[in-house]
Amino acid sequence: QGPWDVSGETVLTGDFSRLSKPGTYTIRLNTGRVSVPFKINKGIWGPALNASIKSFYYQRASMAIEEPYGGNWHRASGHPDDQCLYHPSSGKTGGTLNSPGGWYDAGDYGKYVVNAAISAGQMLNLFEIYPEAAGDQLNIPESGNGIPDLLDEIRYELDWVKTMQDEDGGVFHKLTALDFADFIMP
Repeated sequence: QGPWDVSGETVLTGDFSRLSKPGTYTIRLNTGRVSVPFKINKGIWGPALNASIKSFYYQRASMAIEEPYGGNWHRASGHPDDQCLYHPSSGKTGGTLNSPGGWYDAGDYGKYVVNAAISAGQMLNLFEIYPEAAGDQLNIPESGNGIPDLLDEIRYELDWVKTMQDEDGGVFHKLTALDFADFIMP
């Protein structure tokens, strides 16, 4: 507890571990200040977890986000990435890389192996610790296939990572344009 420099507010902490009755609660301080209402219940973070996992679906490259799955955020397919030119720093002087799939990163259209490894690793860790965290009902194209949608989403990214391995065994670390695109749909 104490001041939070970022906001200039005073932050207080509380331990609610002894509360077991579901409901909506408020906190009243001795000063008379009352907190905003908050809920205590099992599964309260489920919708936020599901939205977090599904957010990766919206980042999928090389495929359309169809309206039945994407709702208001549906879009056409972008960046097939099936004939990517090599940068001179790769040591390659000709040919193209076939590297469709994967997730767009950080609001741009780059795809990065390091970021993929970190994200997929964290998601796999979630599955290892809490396998029931995500079911098979997030409304992505793979939903209903008997495999948790969390694993389906990880697979989409890891299938792309495999395309980044060069024939000599090395791995290209990113697939990007030379310059960032404007803020446009893919």
